[in-house]
Amino acid sequence: MVKKKILILIDWFDPAFKAGGPIRSLVNFVSHMSKDFELFVVTSNHDLGSKKPLEGIHSDTWVNYGDKAQVMYASSEQLNSDKIISIVHSINPDHIYLNSFFSKKFALLPLWLKKKGRINTNMVLAPRGMLRKSALAFKPFKKSVFLYLFRLAGMHRLVKFQATDEFEKNDILKQFRDAEVGLAPNLPGAASDNPDGLSKKKGKLTILYVGRIHPVKNLYYLLSVLKELEGEISCTIIGMNENPAYWNKCEKLIDEFPNNITVNYLGEQAHERILKEIGQHHIFALPTQGENFGHAIFEALSMGRPVLISDQTPWRNLEQQKAGWDLPLSEPNAFKDALEKALYWEQRDFEEWARGSLGLAKRFIDQSDMRLNYLKLFN
Repeated sequence: MVKKKILILIDWFDPAFKAGGPIRSLVNFVSHMSKDFELFVVTSNHDLGSKKPLEGIHSDTWVNYGDKAQVMYASSEQLNSDKIISIVHSINPDHIYLNSFFSKKFALLPLWLKKKGRINTNMVLAPRGMLRKSALAFKPFKKSVFLYLFRLAGMHRLVKFQATDEFEKNDILKQFRDAEVGLAPNLPGAASDNPDGLSKKKGKLTILYVGRIHPVKNLYYLLSVLKELEGEISCTIIGMNENPAYWNKCEKLIDEFPNNITVNYLGEQAHERILKEIGQHHIFALPTQGENFGHAIFEALSMGRPVLISDQTPWRNLEQQKAGWDLPLSEPNAFKDALEKALYWEQRDFEEWARGSLGLAKRFIDQSDMRLNYLKLFN
């Protein structure tokens, strides 16, 4: 049977890592779906916020990606209308898979070319959470004007949208009532068979935050809750400083912390380092204003680490499964209570919640319809 060809367009791809979740989404898609599809990825040759080419890659040519896909790391000056048309004609894909809503070169340009009839290929567009209310709250006027023009031009009728859950499906339909929407949850990485052991003493707690330094990820909220706690607490922060003014606000709060709380900011880190840090901390905390999946959340669960998150992600009913807490942001005292509970865990308590976290991750992976959802999406 001849495999369907899918041309994936995304701003950044492995070994880039600074853009976080969307990269992991596509890495996992390639890993899971390469047996079903012939995959081609066109991406930029640099990381987010950098103009320097990624180390160890060859630009503007096809390279083999683990025998699962062919990847072209395109330089900025090479990627234009003619280049995209040339790539599409040479591959002749069955589908083009767009992985951003606002990307000029990797979503809007291909869509415009389709609108003008210069590309006729079927397109699937994954907004990657960019249509969530919390995401649209930043630069709202600019985004509302863009969405109005997008609708006016009928661009939404040129694609099938991918929603990762019912919430995102509703977000899409709120903007585009007559849009075609397929439901296909983000594909996860693998769960650990033998999570790292970690000593836990009553009155001591290590916390890991992984996320952009940006209001939508809500680091300041977490720090505000931490400030009120007693006990010996260490909080490690990993993430790109995308909003220096917001980080300055966080730093001022950290300066006010009592001596029992230490904070260590590691900046941006590669995926392998993040996995190492997850294993060295008792819980993962991210009081985000919205995630359409949350790869770092899943990776913490898959390594047997309970998570403390908001109720604005697909990961729900965590406490009942002893996998963590999903709490409303309107209740900071509930976050404080959860942290105090974790703070006073003894070793056996921590291990019980670690088993609950890993069990949740494995049950999610065992869902048999995840792969079938993607086969339907690209049908």
